[in-house]
Amino acid sequence: MSWRPPEMPKVQKPPRARPPRKPSIFGRAVAGIAGVAFGFTALAGLARALRDNSGQVSPFASLALLIPAALLVRYALTGEIKLS
Repeated sequence: MSWRPPEMPKVQKPPRARPPRKPSIFGRAVAGIAGVAFGFTALAGLARALRDNSGQVSPFASLALLIPAALLVRYALTGEIKLS
């Protein structure tokens, strides 16, 4: 008889969890520089929008840049990305 019952595969161990790593100083410095650059760009655009008399420049695009600027500066200071 050539038929055999199916065999179960060997039990495998799950991979080990990686230990948590601290963020690099270089990455935090780059994030801080980018956050400050976004912040200055947002403030310059907001000032330009408020000085404009024609009403064609909207301040909302400049205000939208403040969210990533705040996240990047917060990451540079704490080393964690927190959305709240």
